[in-house]
Amino acid sequence: MVAASALAVAVRHTGQGVMAVGVGARLVYANEVAYSCLGPEGPLRLRQGCLTPTGVAGRCVSEALLRLEQTGRPQFFALHRPATAGSSAQTFAVTAILEEQTMLRQRVLILDPFGERGALDESALSNWLGLTPAQARVAACLSRGLSPEEVATHCGRSIATIRTQIRAILERTNLENLQQLHRALAGLGRGFCEISR
Repeated sequence: MVAASALAVAVRHTGQGVMAVGVGARLVYANEVAYSCLGPEGPLRLRQGCLTPTGVAGRCVSEALLRLEQTGRPQFFALHRPATAGSSAQTFAVTAILEEQTMLRQRVLILDPFGERGALDESALSNWLGLTPAQARVAACLSRGLSPEEVATHCGRSIATIRTQIRAILERTNLENLQQLHRALAGLGRGFCEISR
């Protein structure tokens, strides 16, 4: 039943990695894209059928899943898969959600291929965080370290419009201020970050 629910999620997220985690961090389902993040070369480890926290990536996943259980709200973070003989380096934007059905509760990680490390492209930001194109453009500018005033100049918009868009981005990502957003976007560019609290 758990795997069937995960398969339904996978169908809704074609082209993305889908991983379902049950009680005790037991992996109950993973598609091919998700499996590429498991193993000795990947950012996640699988030991005796369970996701095992290892290093920065493991801590990131563990903390996100804990907050997911505590708040019930989606958690956003990123994982970086280093280059191997069989694959190139890849950053995955990850959304962790709770899937609940009758007598069934599982945590689902949706891994969205995000391009090379540091590539914060507007359409990826839009798809991952659910931002409008204008908001994604602002977020992409902020990820490069631009101030709101510089973003306004770059985008040809008023500072008031940019501040309104920043407030919308903060609300969407559950962050409190611009400094947290700058840190989160910079962390995503490095390959690991948690965006929601």
